[in-house]
Amino acid sequence: ASAQRTGAQPAERHPSPIPGCVAAGPAILLDGAGINNAVWGNEIEGGAKGVEVRGRGSEGLHLYSNRIRGIAGPGILLAGAGPRGEIRVYGNRIRLSRAGVEFDCPLRERILVFRNVLYENGRDFVVRGRTAALLLAYHNTCASPTGVEYAGDGQAAAEGVRFFNNIFGGEKFVETSGGADAKPGFFTDYNVIRDNAREIREKYGWEANGLLGADPKFEDPAKGNFWLRPDSPAVGRGINISLIEQGIPDTYEPLHPEARPDAGALPNRIARRDEEAFEFRLQEQPGR
Repeated sequence: ASAQRTGAQPAERHPSPIPGCVAAGPAILLDGAGINNAVWGNEIEGGAKGVEVRGRGSEGLHLYSNRIRGIAGPGILLAGAGPRGEIRVYGNRIRLSRAGVEFDCPLRERILVFRNVLYENGRDFVVRGRTAALLLAYHNTCASPTGVEYAGDGQAAAEGVRFFNNIFGGEKFVETSGGADAKPGFFTDYNVIRDNAREIREKYGWEANGLLGADPKFEDPAKGNFWLRPDSPAVGRGINISLIEQGIPDTYEPLHPEARPDAGALPNRIARRDEEAFEFRLQEQPGR
């Protein structure tokens, strides 16, 4: 059975599990009604889309701690005229879908995407040409064949798109399609990337402080365990995200405030200070 919900109330948990929505639409649809909405704690499998947000409402929307798999389209889609207010997408686990998180709207406010685990998707992020916002994706773990698809569609280039402190463990870091030029308004740095994509430094000036051609050394990725091993090159490779932009939320603090954080969604467990901060992810990780 499928579920479509519109204008969710604050901190509302949608029915779970959802064992395969109909191919005609998303399992959960937010069409712009309401403010301070939350979509959390769902298990969604199958169908055309997982969670779709469209319209000009949905102020203060939080999408978090959802487990989404086997979607023919994107696991999470932000589309339409563009939501208003800050949008946060965090702590989700998306796999075996065409795309993890897709942006296809002229977003009007800041959107923050952090601490998500995306793997075995066609690509983990899709950024379409008309996306225009302060879009910041940080501390995500991505382990699909393609990390980011920057897709042109004959419209203006995306603006204000930034990726920091992520792990991209797939074969290809960035792929462009539809004649898109990823340089204007698109920037990445301090990421740990398996792809030895040195041309991105030469062509775009990206990843001056990033680590390219590196195995992130997850604990047991074959079993879906993406915590970092103690010898992972991602340990201590990030930058304090508050240096990038003020007022950025996170759920992890290093042992020492001056220490550089680990890249990715799930740090090396020895370095974690506050186990409770990871409670919603611990429930999704094997052996934790």
